[in-house]
Order: sequence, then structure tokens, then C-alpha cells
Amino acid sequence: MVTSTHTTIRGERNAQSWPQGVGLRALLLDAFWIIFLFGASSAPHPLGIQNVEGPFWFAGYLAVVAVVLSDNGGFLRLVRKYSIFLMWPMLACLSTIWSLTPRFSIYHGIQLFMTIMVGFLLCYQASLQRILQLLFTALLVCAALSVVFAVAQSQGEWRGVFPHKNVLGHMMCLLLITGFCLFLSGWRPVVSAGAMFLALVLLFLSRSGTSVVALAVALCVLPFVVAMRRGSVWFATFLGLSAMGIATFLLVIEVMGINLVQVVLDALGKDETLTGRTILWEFGMEALHNRPWLGHGYKAYWDSPETSALLLRTVIGQDLWFFHNNFLDVGVAFGYVGILLLSAGLLLALYLTIKKSVTSREYAALWPPIYIVFVLVLSTAENPLFQNHSLHQLLFIVAVAGSVQYGSRPHR
Repeated sequence: MVTSTHTTIRGERNAQSWPQGVGLRALLLDAFWIIFLFGASSAPHPLGIQNVEGPFWFAGYLAVVAVVLSDNGGFLRLVRKYSIFLMWPMLACLSTIWSLTPRFSIYHGIQLFMTIMVGFLLCYQASLQRILQLLFTALLVCAALSVVFAVAQSQGEWRGVFPHKNVLGHMMCLLLITGFCLFLSGWRPVVSAGAMFLALVLLFLSRSGTSVVALAVALCVLPFVVAMRRGSVWFATFLGLSAMGIATFLLVIEVMGINLVQVVLDALGKDETLTGRTILWEFGMEALHNRPWLGHGYKAYWDSPETSALLLRTVIGQDLWFFHNNFLDVGVAFGYVGILLLSAGLLLALYLTIKKSVTSREYAALWPPIYIVFVLVLSTAENPLFQNHSLHQLLFIVAVAGSVQYGSRPHR
């Protein structure tokens, strides 16, 4: 949509003053999304309700249906523009044909489709800057409640209001990245800086090594993107200096005989099995080799009595439903076809987000490539993507399809 200069300037002013200066209708819609993002993060876990995130996702599904029925086609045009990412839920639903548990696969495949559609809807109804503000608000509430709940419950292992310490770590990394981009854009710098400090403290208390590594790698993208924005000479110079620095670092490691892997594991407080993950991966590789081309069907391995899932849970001593490796989990579900589609989707998302970030001068545009790299690293030890109910899956779509333009949505 083409907007006038006056509309764009007004949108920028509204973005910086949010939530002040926002109409009642827009404010109610923002409140809906904040509540939804809060629930989708699994923050209501202390309520003790099974599948506590379900009602929030269902509300998102209803919103998608309502917009499809009432909209003039703008939403569906946005979906068609990025329809290549619908290949993931299409594969999940198609796997019903060869799945060991067909009903289980089709049910969760439809949920995956709707989760992605909710992500598109969020992009359609708000600019990326506004989405970051909504996400920031929801995660800040999660962080504040996590402190209160952890202190009240005297938690030995800090997980706050989340079901696991790693989830707390992931969400605080998200709050850090989001708050950082909003801080650079000049939006409420005191609040943004304070939230980043709180998120950093909670990340440290969570002792989530995977989150720390993923955040550190993701932030390495920032200087590269900034250098690319300044031109090819700056980028080439920075790339050369980075290559020299990495080469020097590796040379020092080799000369001093340092076991870098062991140093990192010790720093993160991990053993050689990565807290049992290597055992999980052995089960996963065996399952992949049993059905290498099309797999067992979407989530079928974990629900079928014909697989080694029951033995895996007995050995690990936990009621697990994923392999703590997104590529392996997708491989077991869909074979090498699934691994190829997941890898292609991540590479395409990285290309699109970097391209958008380089061509835009808005600080909000820095968020998508940083997040994609974060979720890419996270995928090697967790299962953030290809999940039927996953905030990361939704934000993956936001990173790819989110617009950095102000004043481009009717309700703004």
C-alpha cells in the first residue's frame, strides 16, 4: 500500500509514543495480541491446567477465520506472497498418507497450518515496529511474573512462570533482542534498557546454556548487517578483519593445545552428553535410518507403539515428545525430504531478512535476521520450528513477512 509522507511521519510518531496516541479500536487489538503472545509463550503454566496454551491459540485461529471471512482479500494476498512457507504444514498433513498414526498427524498438521496463518495475520494487522512493541510488552510481563513466582515458590532451578528453565532462557533472549532493537529506535529507552537488564539477570539465573550460545551467535550478525548497510567497502573491510580475527583465534587455540569444546562445555556447566541429548540423538538417528525417505509421519514416532519412543522415555526418565534437535525431529517425521525442506526454509528466511534489513534504515529491521540466526542455532539443540503450537514458529513468520513500514495498516 502506498502511503503519503504525512501518513508515514504520523505513523513514526505514533510508533515512538505507543501506547499513547492510539485509538480505542487499535488499542483493543493491541491488547488482544499482547494477551495472545503472553499465552503462546507458555507463561500461564503455573495455573496447572493441561495444555494451558490451547485456548490462546484457539483465539488466534478464530481471529484468522474472522479476517478471512470479512477482509477484502488483502490478508490472503500477503499469505500468497509468502506461500512457500506453507509447504511445511502441507508436508505435515500429507504425511497422514504414510503415517503410523494418521489421525494424530493430520490433527497436528492442521494446527501447524493455523499457527503459521496466525503469524501472517499479526504481520497483516501491525507493522514490524508495532509487533516488537507488543512482543516486548508481553515478554516484560512474563519476566516480572517470573521474578514474583520464583521468589514466592523458592525455586531451586529458576524457570519462573515457564515449564522449564530452557523456556525461560529462550524467552529472556527474545526480550533482550527485542528490547535492544526498540532501544536503538528510541522507543522508551529507560523502559527498554531496564527490561534488557532484567532479562539478562533472568537468563543468567536460568542457567540455560543453549540460550546463551544461541544469543551470542545471533548477536554476531548485528555488526555484519550494519557494515552491509554502510556499503560494500565497509562490508568487505569488516569481513576481512573478521576473517583475520578468527584465524588468529584458531591459531592461538592450536598452539596452546586448548580443547575448545571442553572449555565451552565447562563454561556452560554441561557434560559430554549435553545433559542427555546425545542419547536422544542416538535414538533419533536409529529411527531416521529405519525410515529414511518419508519418515514415520508428523509426530507419529512419539505416539505410535511400533516405535522405540517408549524405550527412549524409559532410558531418559522423562516424558519427552521431541529429540532436542529440530533437524533430527523433522527427519524422523518426514525423512530426508523434511530435513531438506526445513533447511531450505531457514536459508530462504535468512536471505530475505538480511536483504530487507540491508535495504531498510529502520532499526526494527535489524530484528528479523538476528532472530532467524537465533532460532537456527536453537534448532540444533531444541525444537522451535515445525511445531503445531510454537511461539518461535509464529515469530519465524513474523521475521520473514513483517513490514517495517509505518502507517501501512488500516487500523493504525
